[in-house]
Amino acid sequence: MRTRLSELRPDSRAIVLRTEGDGALSRRLFALGFVPGTELYCERLSPFSSPMLVSLRGFRIALRRAEGERIFVETGDKDENHSTSG
Repeated sequence: MRTRLSELRPDSRAIVLRTEGDGALSRRLFALGFVPGTELYCERLSPFSSPMLVSLRGFRIALRRAEGERIFVETGDKDENHSTSG
């Protein structure tokens, strides 16, 4: 299922699809390792979901919820709202 990083629950895995945002933020996320195809793991969420602790490429990174909203990911979960039966 495609979603935003900010929507992941703790103990979830996903693959980065893309990032959005202004040039400086996009470059910063890219430098931190949020590049398409990278696997990540959502470890923890703080109260009110900000910040969140994410592991990728051997690093642990704390992101604000607003930053997580700019990262689009693919999870292994099936989207129950898009049934293939007709």
